[in-house]
Amino acid sequence: VTIAVLDTGVDESHPDIDVAKWKDFDDDPSTEPKDYGSHGTHVSGTVLGGNASGTAIGVAPEAELHHGAVLTQCSDTCSGTFGQIISGMQWAVENDADVLSMSLGASGYYAELIDPVRNARQAGTIPVVSSGNNGDGTSGSPGNVYESTAVGATTEWGSIADFSSGEVIDTD
Repeated sequence: VTIAVLDTGVDESHPDIDVAKWKDFDDDPSTEPKDYGSHGTHVSGTVLGGNASGTAIGVAPEAELHHGAVLTQCSDTCSGTFGQIISGMQWAVENDADVLSMSLGASGYYAELIDPVRNARQAGTIPVVSSGNNGDGTSGSPGNVYESTAVGATTEWGSIADFSSGEVIDTD
């Protein structure tokens, strides 16, 4: 299974993360993997971190990682443009990703993210996207695009985290 993670980048020196493919969508792209923040390395480890520490830290440690840095403007938080995110999604599909993991999103609904999600799904790539971090009754895009698989956050006790988004979407 090939999983493309679109985020802040990845620290390839992490002992539990093996980067098979890299693409930087910054205005001044790096040819070598780097993390503009730290979130991308964290997410990559959660998705497919290995067992160099003695215990596999990811849910799919045998998967192949393709990482695209799309959130490259970082200070307190990291952000990117819709153009970066859409280009990253196209790159993942063109490189035959089975799963597209995006722990990112913009609050509300954005029509410009609908077609890229649908195109990924039609190409056989499953978009797994954050539902958002603004609480119950809200959602973030592209997680709220019908063809996405939206994922929220839980507490260590298995209940829904207070900040985790989720809402019923009227598809009519």
